[in-house]
Amino acid sequence: MRMYVEWLAIGVGLLALGVPGQAQTLPAPVPTATLRPRHPAHPVRPVGAGGPHAPRATPTDRPTRTPRGGGELPPTPTLPPTEVSSTSTPTPTPTPTFTATPDNSGSAGLAACDNGCDYGTSQIRMTWYNYNGLLFSMFIRPSLCAPLDIRPGDTGTITMGNFLTAQKRDTGLSHHTTFVMNDSQSGTADNGGSIQFNPGAGGTFFEYNAPLPPLANRDAGEDFPVSFDMCVTVGYQSVKTRLVCQPHAPGMLCHAG
Repeated sequence: MRMYVEWLAIGVGLLALGVPGQAQTLPAPVPTATLRPRHPAHPVRPVGAGGPHAPRATPTDRPTRTPRGGGELPPTPTLPPTEVSSTSTPTPTPTPTFTATPDNSGSAGLAACDNGCDYGTSQIRMTWYNYNGLLFSMFIRPSLCAPLDIRPGDTGTITMGNFLTAQKRDTGLSHHTTFVMNDSQSGTADNGGSIQFNPGAGGTFFEYNAPLPPLANRDAGEDFPVSFDMCVTVGYQSVKTRLVCQPHAPGMLCHAG
């Protein structure tokens, strides 16, 4: 019995290993998966096939977006073109320069004060610039003289002369004008200027303004007049004074000398 079992075991093992010379049964092949065809709407394009690509949409092809609330978008404002000239250059503003013209009548006008009463003067100031003309003012005190008597219709003169340089050289410059008084203690000069006498306690305040260019300015250099004499007459009365001046770019600044 034992021998029969052993032979049976050997036979089973031979069957498992396969006996040479006998046909062996191979396992059935695994079936290959069948690929599903693409959808007819999307055919497969062969590699290397020619033909133009479909153009890609650009921003200009997009539809215009309608703003909320309806209506159309406002138009984009267009700025006007700026005209630039490559050849045009700004024209510089010329600086006005004034050339003094000697007036010989000024020297003669000073003589009218030689025999007059000696009035006292103070608060003398004169600016003579190219942007506001001549502005002169002073206070006249009677001193040992009678107070000024200003009447309508009186004629008068204003004379400036003896314009001397720092080296005491006479420049030959002078200024002279005449005026007529009216009812309001004021007068009009023949050069377009204005005259004003304002009597008050202790004396009379005198003003003279004229739209004239200055006789000299800083550009005169050593020829700038640093002093001059002035004579004012009205009716039969005369007032004499002396001024000293400093040069400035727009003209001259003067005060009592």
